[in-house]
Amino acid sequence: MLRPSPAANYLVIGGGPAGSMLAMRLAAAGRRVVLIEKQREAHHKVCGEFLSREAIHYLEQQGIAPRALGAVEIGRVRISSGKRVAEAHLPFPALSLSRKILDEALLMRATERCEMRRGCAVESLETDPDGWTAKLGQGRTLRASAAFLATGKHDLRGWPRAPGKQDGLIGFKMHWRLATAQTRALRGRMDLFVFSGGYGGLSLIENDAANLCLVVRRSTLRIHGEWTGLLSAILAGNRTLHALLDGAEPQWPRPLAISPIPLRTSRSRRPANLARRRSGSGDSLVHR
Repeated sequence: MLRPSPAANYLVIGGGPAGSMLAMRLAAAGRRVVLIEKQREAHHKVCGEFLSREAIHYLEQQGIAPRALGAVEIGRVRISSGKRVAEAHLPFPALSLSRKILDEALLMRATERCEMRRGCAVESLETDPDGWTAKLGQGRTLRASAAFLATGKHDLRGWPRAPGKQDGLIGFKMHWRLATAQTRALRGRMDLFVFSGGYGGLSLIENDAANLCLVVRRSTLRIHGEWTGLLSAILAGNRTLHALLDGAEPQWPRPLAISPIPLRTSRSRRPANLARRRSGSGDSLVHR
């Protein structure tokens, strides 16, 4: 029995920065690409929202100008732990931009260059000698010669990642509205902080919101019970961070959280024409 020909050269599953950028690069090379993103709209994700020099370069190559999207300049980094503080200028220009804004810009650009399926979840992915078949629900299928998983920290059913070396980690993220003086003090700088059982960062993003993102060991969170207790303990032990968040207003009822966070690239023994793009920071191709 003859099998249907693939509808695309490549299928990219996941429309975050890695998936969107991959799809655009493949399309630019003349490939027929279908990009599938399960969410209809871009949304906030646990992320440090820091764009390095390399990230900015990759984005500009695709005609995306982060500064035009509201990205904030970062020229210095300050690291604090307890009462100890060190500060230095970055050796490269950097920016800070929320994942919601960045992801939407990438998806819109990718829509111009390849076939896009938004609000479409892949229920399963199967292989045969002639290629790959993605089942999309309601009896729909999509065939491709090769498939790429760009699902970040999330697994696709039937294609689990290998266990990470540090799976007992939890990521938190909260946006804040700082007082005027604190906003002025933080402008142009990424504040990193280290505490017992974890580390994090604080920086301004578009519209002068402040992004607080941290990683903590699960065992440390158990000691403090929940987010409020954890944050109170961190602030009590770090006067530098406490000064920045004193009087700040959280922008959401509760923080975003994700666990586990596998901090290594997994190597798959699956067939060679399934490319897996995995990393601890999720879609780290252009956004860290």
